[in-house]
Amino acid sequence: MTFDVVVSQEAPLKILAKDLRTLAVNQAKGFPWRIKFAPDNLIRRTVVVEFSQVWLQGSIKSCSGDGDVLTINDGSGDIRVTKCSRAPGFQGPQSLSLSSGSYWAIHACVKLPFKSPPEVEAVKLMQILETRSEAKSMWPLEVQELTDLLRGKVTFNM
Repeated sequence: MTFDVVVSQEAPLKILAKDLRTLAVNQAKGFPWRIKFAPDNLIRRTVVVEFSQVWLQGSIKSCSGDGDVLTINDGSGDIRVTKCSRAPGFQGPQSLSLSSGSYWAIHACVKLPFKSPPEVEAVKLMQILETRSEAKSMWPLEVQELTDLLRGKVTFNM
């Protein structure tokens, strides 16, 4: 199968929970996952993004007793995050910051995107403090902006 544009992304891909289920296994070395954006009325080409890690944001719904497994929700669905206690930014299972409703950015490796909920393995955890609550409402817009840029819907005149 050929595509009009293939983008290999080294940086974690900003993605929503609802889009994790659309991932496909990729054969390219170093990029185990890919997501395909089909043509639409504005963009008449297919764009495929190859990547190895994701950037997620969401509110904690639940936390295992040892803090190693979190379930977060980004507004589009739940995501199960494993191996949290090994990731930089983990603040201990008794930390109030891991309480239900706290908002986090999570850098992760995709493990089981087709599971319900999709499962990722934490690489880094970063709490987004309440004083920056606009991050929660802006997250879907950030993801959409990146998607539009990758698809060629956003261009820059320089």
